[in-house]
Amino acid sequence: MDSTSPAHIILIGFMGSGKSSVARMLAAKTGLRLLETDELVVHEAGCCVADIFAKEGEDGFRSRERAVLKALSSQEQSVVSCGGGVVVRAQNRSLLAELGTIVYLEVSAEESLARVGQDDNRPLLRGSITPHQLLEQRRGWYEEIADIRVDTSAKGVAQVADEVYQRLSELKVI
Repeated sequence: MDSTSPAHIILIGFMGSGKSSVARMLAAKTGLRLLETDELVVHEAGCCVADIFAKEGEDGFRSRERAVLKALSSQEQSVVSCGGGVVVRAQNRSLLAELGTIVYLEVSAEESLARVGQDDNRPLLRGSITPHQLLEQRRGWYEEIADIRVDTSAKGVAQVADEVYQRLSELKVI
């Protein structure tokens, strides 16, 4: 990361890992702005994630996601909650690594499903691949770019946020 880039705190992980909830708590604890990449994509597209997937497919959504990530390099330091599939593209993984400190919130496929249920707003849950398979496809990418890994299993949001905050403090990120 060059010295002109902001040092974002970036949360990645599978759906249901707690990224959005933990990001909200971290933003409150640090006083940093909260950004959600999926919300930014939706705002830019003018329609919901499911509609983007229906009209443009996953590739179209991932292209929009990449544009949002590129724009983060000119934004003030923020806590950034990323969509679960942000790691699918190698270019996104490289860009995320340049943008700041990456926190991987780990969750099992079982716990993920228990947390999110059969959410119709999650297009990939309607596909032919199971959540277990989807997580296995992505796990290596999450691990590859993570600066910090936190297991969220059987932990509440506040407990995970406190653990992330402590780890970020130890690394002198905050």
